Amino acid sequence: FKVINALEDYIMLNSEERFLKIMEERPYLLLRVPQHQLASMLGIKAESLSRLKNRLKMSRASQR
Repeated sequence: FKVINALEDYIMLNSEERFLKIMEERPYLLLRVPQHQLASMLGIKAESLSRLKNRLKMSRASQR
């Protein structure tokens, strides 16, 4: 079932939702996995991941 759930997440969620899910369920990956590999897991380029992280950081800062 884990493989099926992972495939469903990959198909049904956009890259931002997949990133947020990783942040919630496996935050240790953000510290241990190189950014280019994490981007590959999300199905995006490393540059897009960098922009996504900055956008999320900015939105969280504006909520404070």
